[in-house]
Amino acid sequence: MKYKFSNFNNKLIISDEQNVILSDIKIRINYSRSKNISYVPSLIEENGCVTTIHFEREEQRTWLPESNHIKLIFKEENSALLATADFACTDYSGTYNYTYMAFESAFIDFAVPENKDGMLNLHSTIPYWLTPSFAMDMKDFKCFLETEIGSLSYKIENDHIHILPLINSDVRTHIETKGLVIDTCVANKQSINAGVFMIASSESPFDSIRNNFIAGRALNEIISPLIEEKEIPNIFNGFGWCTWNAFYKEVTSEKIYQQLDDFKQKGIKIKWLLVDDGWQQFDDKNTLISIEEDREKFPEGLKAFTKKVKEEYGVAYIGVWHAFEGYWRGISKDGELYKNNKELFFETPTGFVVPGETEEKAFKFWDMQHSYLKAQGIDFVKVDNQASASSKYDNILPGANAARTLHKAIERSVFKHFGGAIINCMGCKMENILSRPMSAISRNSDDFFPNRKHGFISHINQNVYIAPVHSQIYKCDYDMFWTHHETATVSAVLRAISGGPVYISDEVGKTVPEVLKPLVTPDGDTWRFDAAAMVTKDLFYTDCSEAETPLKVWNKSGDNFVVAAFGITIDKTVKGTFKLEDIPNANGKYLVHDFFNDKYFVLDDEGKIALETAYNDCSLYSLYKISEDDTVKIGDKTYYAEAADPNSKTVALKDIVNIQL
Repeated sequence: MKYKFSNFNNKLIISDEQNVILSDIKIRINYSRSKNISYVPSLIEENGCVTTIHFEREEQRTWLPESNHIKLIFKEENSALLATADFACTDYSGTYNYTYMAFESAFIDFAVPENKDGMLNLHSTIPYWLTPSFAMDMKDFKCFLETEIGSLSYKIENDHIHILPLINSDVRTHIETKGLVIDTCVANKQSINAGVFMIASSESPFDSIRNNFIAGRALNEIISPLIEEKEIPNIFNGFGWCTWNAFYKEVTSEKIYQQLDDFKQKGIKIKWLLVDDGWQQFDDKNTLISIEEDREKFPEGLKAFTKKVKEEYGVAYIGVWHAFEGYWRGISKDGELYKNNKELFFETPTGFVVPGETEEKAFKFWDMQHSYLKAQGIDFVKVDNQASASSKYDNILPGANAARTLHKAIERSVFKHFGGAIINCMGCKMENILSRPMSAISRNSDDFFPNRKHGFISHINQNVYIAPVHSQIYKCDYDMFWTHHETATVSAVLRAISGGPVYISDEVGKTVPEVLKPLVTPDGDTWRFDAAAMVTKDLFYTDCSEAETPLKVWNKSGDNFVVAAFGITIDKTVKGTFKLEDIPNANGKYLVHDFFNDKYFVLDDEGKIALETAYNDCSLYSLYKISEDDTVKIGDKTYYAEAADPNSKTVALKDIVNIQL
């Protein structure tokens, strides 16, 4: 086995072949009337790839013998470890009943070794999104209010360790300052038997993450298929436009026509259109009245609108936004939707009316809604506000059952009516990420906020540090942007290399064609890289805005790579270097095209590229693998995504003009 277990001073230690990777492990349990009871390791049993750790109560009682059994069972798979909690309450004394509290039911305390060289945690400062933090001590983790840590990576010498909290039908888990928190989400449970976390070590931070997901999937602890098992909807291959930042909730069909006229006049081909929030009938309480469109905003009706957009403007696909709960605060009890379909909804003790608590009830609601939309000519949906839904079912459904039930129900409907064409949004928490049964596209970050000063810093940081985890299961959506914005160029480059959908949300008449020229072909095509744009290995644990170094981001297409260096230190020009060793599996010789300087040169394992990047600016390099016969397949150098050009051409190295050897 790769991993070893030992008991030191009544605390469990896990080691790999080189280092201690996790230490000071013990268990604390909150029983219904007896909180914070500690258990320490007492016996280690090994049986092949399975190691069982027995725990005993740290402070023994004299009035009643301890008969609860507390175990952690570790199973090694694909260079990763699955930790399963096997806890059972069996103590009874008269009328005293040992059961688990619904929330903070149990804790697996642990410590990250002090000799680490870097640490990255992905936490939710608000319930919907993950955000990177580079705190070097667990006590400095930002754990407050709704904050939960959904992924933890750290480096010890040449070891990169990743911990992935798990969710399932029995429990939800996340990391806080002292270790792992386990929630059963319902009261009076007398046992916990569930996978609670994965841990893996590797020489690459990307491989440790990857190994956790592969092992978790193989052991049926991760129900969502890995990205390579999914089919990506063709709808999102082309260039799109979304109404949100153009009109917000004041969207109308007439305003959309005006913007489509502007695109047409400027020769910009739009292949898909997303009508965002504001098109539905909702009240001043932010609850949904009807599944049909607001006829004051779309007087011709949704069906006539989609017909005109497709026939007169040549837009191939049209989608609409809706919320996971119906609308932001659920369903209105005063509307016909509720009155005619009461049996499909569930009312919470706090008055929210939301899709029903069973899969069939929720499916019937969305089936009704999506059936109507399909009949109006709608081709896909964006489903928002996902991470807030499960809280409505706390103490009703255990573990992540609420999230799993709702995601399964809505995806049944989406695959029935739209062939799986859905953009999942505001659901970048592990409870949602790990609960979706088949959908392939998920928003990777908080919104593009055009009026938020220095907003690109947090936007790119979220995207490129979360992508190594999120992209294991999804094509990552880096959100829309404006072409008439101070960050237009860096935003366009980030989307071009993102590997996900490419779309804008320009206001009427303000689209700048020159910004789109290197991003979109005249036919409205965009070229997609294989994976997701993510931070390079050498900067995996670095906040580049504070370190005053360029943020290096990479992706790949076959044997080719793309690397961009972004200046995100406010009002400063920063310097750095790029080497092939900064990205996985890049070795040998590459022909490099410097996009913004239009120069070609050769880079090998010994070479490096000097970087110098101003704030809100970037450099962009396409790396083409050189064959043994000194030929190379190169793409159209006028596009940011040239290394992913599906029509690349093979040329001899000697025939490339102005190459620097």
